[in-house]
Amino acid sequence: MLRQDFLKQKRLYLPKSTEAKVITQYLETSDFVCYVADQESEIDNIAAAVNFFMPSAEIVYFPAWDALPYDRVSPGSEVCLQRIKALSRLLESKNRKKVLITTFANLLQKTFPKDLLLATIINIKINDKVSRDAFLNNLNTLGYLRSATANEPGEYAIRGGIIDIVSNNENSGFRISFFGDEVDSLKLFDTENQLSLEKVERCTIYPVSEIVLNDDTVEIFKNNYRKLFGVFNDPLLEAVSAKSKYTGMEHWLPLFYDDLSSLFDYIPASAVILYHDKLTDDLKEHYQFIEESYTTRIKLSSDKSYHPISPSLLYIEPEQCGIILNKYITKTLCSFQSEHDVQYFSPAKNLFIESKTNNLSTLETLRNYIEQLKPSFQTKDRKQRRFVICCFTSGSRGRLKNMLLDNNFHAIDINCSDEINNLSGKTLGLAILPVEQGFTFENYVFLSEQDLLGERLSRARKRKKNAAKFIQEAATLSEGEFVVHIDHGIGRFEKLETLEVAGAVHDFIKIIYRDDDKLYVPVENLEVISKYGGDDIAVTLDKLGGVAWQTRKAKLKNRLKLAAEELLKTAAKREVEKGIVLEAIPDMYDKFCRKFPYMETEDQLAAIEDIEQDLRSGKPLDRLVCGDVGFGKTEVALRAVAVAVLSDVPLQVAVIVPTTLLSRQHYQNFSNRFADFPVRVAQLSRFVPRKEADQVKKDLEDGKVDIIIGTHALLSNDIKFKNLGLIIIDEEQHFGVAQKEKLKKLKSYTHIITLSATPIPRTLQMSLSGIKDLSLITTPPVDRQPIKTYIMPYDAFIIREAILRECARGGRTFYVTPRISYLDELELKLKEILPEIKTVRAHGQMPASKLDQIMNDFYDGKFEVLLSTTIVESGLDIPFANTMIIDRADMFGLAQLYQIRGRVGRSNNRAYAYLIPGKGYNLNPIAKKRLEVIQSLETLGAGFTVASHDMDIRGHGNLIGEEQSGHIREVGLELYQDMLAEAIEKLKLNESDEESSNWSPTINIGVSVQIPESYIGDDSLRLSIYRKIAQISDIKELESFAAELIDRFGNLPEEAEQLFAIIKLKQLAKQLNIEKIDLGDKALVINFKNGKPGNKANPLEFIRKHSDHAKLRADGKLLIMREWKTQNAKIKGVENILIQLGV
Repeated sequence: MLRQDFLKQKRLYLPKSTEAKVITQYLETSDFVCYVADQESEIDNIAAAVNFFMPSAEIVYFPAWDALPYDRVSPGSEVCLQRIKALSRLLESKNRKKVLITTFANLLQKTFPKDLLLATIINIKINDKVSRDAFLNNLNTLGYLRSATANEPGEYAIRGGIIDIVSNNENSGFRISFFGDEVDSLKLFDTENQLSLEKVERCTIYPVSEIVLNDDTVEIFKNNYRKLFGVFNDPLLEAVSAKSKYTGMEHWLPLFYDDLSSLFDYIPASAVILYHDKLTDDLKEHYQFIEESYTTRIKLSSDKSYHPISPSLLYIEPEQCGIILNKYITKTLCSFQSEHDVQYFSPAKNLFIESKTNNLSTLETLRNYIEQLKPSFQTKDRKQRRFVICCFTSGSRGRLKNMLLDNNFHAIDINCSDEINNLSGKTLGLAILPVEQGFTFENYVFLSEQDLLGERLSRARKRKKNAAKFIQEAATLSEGEFVVHIDHGIGRFEKLETLEVAGAVHDFIKIIYRDDDKLYVPVENLEVISKYGGDDIAVTLDKLGGVAWQTRKAKLKNRLKLAAEELLKTAAKREVEKGIVLEAIPDMYDKFCRKFPYMETEDQLAAIEDIEQDLRSGKPLDRLVCGDVGFGKTEVALRAVAVAVLSDVPLQVAVIVPTTLLSRQHYQNFSNRFADFPVRVAQLSRFVPRKEADQVKKDLEDGKVDIIIGTHALLSNDIKFKNLGLIIIDEEQHFGVAQKEKLKKLKSYTHIITLSATPIPRTLQMSLSGIKDLSLITTPPVDRQPIKTYIMPYDAFIIREAILRECARGGRTFYVTPRISYLDELELKLKEILPEIKTVRAHGQMPASKLDQIMNDFYDGKFEVLLSTTIVESGLDIPFANTMIIDRADMFGLAQLYQIRGRVGRSNNRAYAYLIPGKGYNLNPIAKKRLEVIQSLETLGAGFTVASHDMDIRGHGNLIGEEQSGHIREVGLELYQDMLAEAIEKLKLNESDEESSNWSPTINIGVSVQIPESYIGDDSLRLSIYRKIAQISDIKELESFAAELIDRFGNLPEEAEQLFAIIKLKQLAKQLNIEKIDLGDKALVINFKNGKPGNKANPLEFIRKHSDHAKLRADGKLLIMREWKTQNAKIKGVENILIQLGV
């Protein structure tokens, strides 16, 4: 309990990180406390700390819109749902004490009318009588969008009697099963894999937006809009009149209701409101920004149909806000102490800063600090002192605990503040309590990770995607795209079509060939269809029944056999060749690892362990490390380098990078990490003067340089190594094949590690083909947020506000254009809309010294905007640059866009990327597809997915030699991959090349086979499920997938059950080398492929046992005189015969 003389003050002096303790103390005497945070980024930590000090309190977080005032985009669905949920929780009357955490901007902005809110929320319980159609209509009214699968907040999907809804949680949604108009079951489901989780008794569905488009709100909006602007038809008015969502319509929120509420309307009069001493200034400054945005938007807008509303309609003026605040009990929190303040809290001692002068590592500092603490626990006057070390995660707590125990300290885990008093004087408490800075009060000492280590230990995000998911790139077919049939060649997929054949309903995919010939492929045989995959618009269709396709495929097959032989020869050579055994001296290596100030992520550790094992194995290492920008690939490389240079027989390491800027950055990083070791790091690039470069080359040849970092200058013929053992290739997508092959030839036994966020398709394909080893790093660093990406035409207001927003938070902005010739025009535009902002230009034709100076000046904050070409694409690490504007984005490749965008978002601040296509916004299909892909990939760690998409868009090139052809024109991407994989496998197993395994048995037995639209209504989703089913080759996997469909969509209809049965028959038939099964009215005909039964088939034995109704015809086909009346009997009968045919 804090002292009452302190709590009764109007003004409270609080050192950093003590807010949560004070909030919970006021909750002892009040049922409701509102904390107004300085900035959004501190809210998560405050909420977690409040939960630690008072677990029984209900914490309500009310976020601000993630869109600027007068923006042309809507706030995100997730943010809107959070806001609505928070408001509804504030209205709920529970017996729990409440803490509302928000930011000052929310005090000014009006929101959903309090009187209408609860009426818009849908509450459903099991056994409720609910009209399904009315329920779906309500979902649409609340702003939910129907999707094939519900993955994101604000989406719903219909699966027959099952409705999936993602309402307020990005990781799970509600799965509601109807039986007629009754709610039969309620479950949670995982939005990533779509599988059901636990059952729930009830669910609450909130509006997706503060605008609910029903008859009343639409009519109110139309009247208000026309009254204000005298307009009777414009895009916004037309969309709202049709009850359609219009991007950015939330900025006209006041026009949809008779009256709005403020956040204060949801806060009870008895509440205690805590805010910082600069709140008044913040409110005035924010309102001034809103007014300036309004006037600037009107001034800069060239769109005559755009009519922004006055700020006074959506926002409360600061003076009025102050008047409302005075009606509450308020406390002003101050970070600086005045002479009248009662000091109750004190900042804890920061031993990291204190010991930095002693030139100790962070972990050595911790050890020394533990030693300093030991005496304090043994003196009588400190007997009741409670020491708590505050950790950000359970992982960092575990690591710190191990360090303490290693130093003979007694340390225990504590999970809430009540457990602190159980600590004895000799016991340290370890709590998951996210505080940035330690503090003390009374007999309590709270120490943060930063107080001890200078940096917090890194943590994995709550939700970590399985690395395998990145390899399983979705291969859905889209209507109109080119496909390849294994037997008939390249055609165009027209649609999924249902036909009736011999009285049975069957789904087919319809493919158009040359001369408008049509081919219908049964859905159970879809594995014979592959995507063409390239971006070539002028693809030539094959002639159905022609010989050109088979000729082309045969030629390619021969070439691929040679390619596979070459690949395997290279891999085998490296496999049998004796490589250098590398193992670091344990003490030195451990000391090097301890200098890493973060806790390694699971993926990082796996990659490091794989590489350490490879280096010890004595075989040449060739590994691709694929991880998103800023995910820790460099540390993985550093560990490998340390093993090489800190071993008993140290070897030289070459680190090759694509740009001089990245070379300099790596040189600085490597020099810092190896500063305490007998290791010399040098660099070679155009930044290095010639005289110095010549000396470095000489020292490299003499073995006096251990680690050399450089650009392609390292590939020149005058570079000679004394004992090169390891090559690191960073950002490998920028190097040509010839350059990398040249690197390999430096020493045949050299270890090679390739680092990339978006590997070139050729390298990715080699990894997926098993030629290179692959390590994926998919776990993002602590607090990393996805980059918010917008595609939009040039809008001077948006550009201006985006740059000003970045400047306001002390950040920098990159403005990138594809060509030097465009820089003048962009610089002129920037001067017109932002004359007060300092801009600097950079491009690759500048002298090295000037470019170096510009980048240093930009890093040091002398300029707010860097206007540049793609020179910034690689490796630049400027954590406080968090806005990226890409001019003429349609001119960039997919991986290039991803790399450029990755220059921002390298800190815990939200980053923004604006992709602006060229004038006219008239994109060709490929450019449009690239932009859509880059916008959709907002999840962290999507670089591997980008590479996979790039294979899909432009193909993966030729795996052998220098040619990067863009895509395999002869047969398309997917079939090329399959044929190559088959060629490699046959060579490995020494099998004959006569027969291909790429064929599919045809089963015609007169049963209905389809997934009805009533079960899965979305054609694209049905098609992707058909493809998945057709490709399953294992009966257990087939049964597992059937169970998954039942879980997601409900019980299988009869036709879908029969689809699975037919796939099972196909699997049995292929094992027996049966190419086709036909069932007529009186007999069954089985056709063996090439007239030869498989090794597992014994038709002669079958005929001997069933001579009365089975015989082998002259054409080699097996004839069985049998008939079955029902469809189920046909399936069971044929299955029984196939089982008996087996050996």
